[in-house]
Amino acid sequence: MNMIIDSTIQTPEVKRKMSEKVGEPYGFIERLKMRGVGSKRMRIHSASEHFEPFFSNQQDSIYCNIELRKAGIVVHFKKYQTLYSWLIPNGSLRIKSGEYYTLKAENHTLLLKKDRLFTENKVFLERIE
Repeated sequence: MNMIIDSTIQTPEVKRKMSEKVGEPYGFIERLKMRGVGSKRMRIHSASEHFEPFFSNQQDSIYCNIELRKAGIVVHFKKYQTLYSWLIPNGSLRIKSGEYYTLKAENHTLLLKKDRLFTENKVFLERIE
């Protein structure tokens, strides 16, 4: 099951949940060798109803960024001042690139706009495909 957690404050419980679901974060030397493990921000076009509580009543554009983990990815996004993290293990992640860049896991979907922000992340996104 996919999990969205409030990760505004990185408590030991939040860190434990993230590590259990998508693995430990990469260490400093590994991050340098990989030339980074996080994307720049990207604009969300739309999402499945699973995300409705997080995106409802938002008037402005909604942005996310992606973090690589040893056993999956974490998609971070904000609603007002709260940071949420969608934890996606490698086995359940499906990516499709068409009119929009689609992240799908267990019937939950995020569509990312292919605009200038997306283009800036192209090299990073190729690493998770």
